Amino acid sequence: MIDLQTMRQMAAAQPVVVVDHSGEPMDRLGLPDALPVPGLLVSTVKEAVKQVHAGRLIADLDRDSLWAVAGFVLDITVLDALGEGAYSAADLIRAVTAAGFDWKPTIL
Repeated sequence: MIDLQTMRQMAAAQPVVVVDHSGEPMDRLGLPDALPVPGLLVSTVKEAVKQVHAGRLIADLDRDSLWAVAGFVLDITVLDALGEGAYSAADLIRAVTAAGFDWKPTIL
């Protein structure tokens, strides 16, 4: 879970917070110096992806049309718009969009 209070504490030390999909700080080595906010750090999908409904396989998905989210880039403005609490990665993506921000991807 990605805890917003922890991320706000991180933002007090650095204006831009970079965390992985579980909310842990990411090593910035190899990342561009300037990252867009709010940002999604994404990479290509290397494994097969299937769509399952009610326990049944219903489709093979084209992994070349998908991105794997490796991390998030946020600042205090975005964090304050989200309120309090903890989010899963999927919930954080939806919450940032619902708060009126547009995600900007950075391909790793």
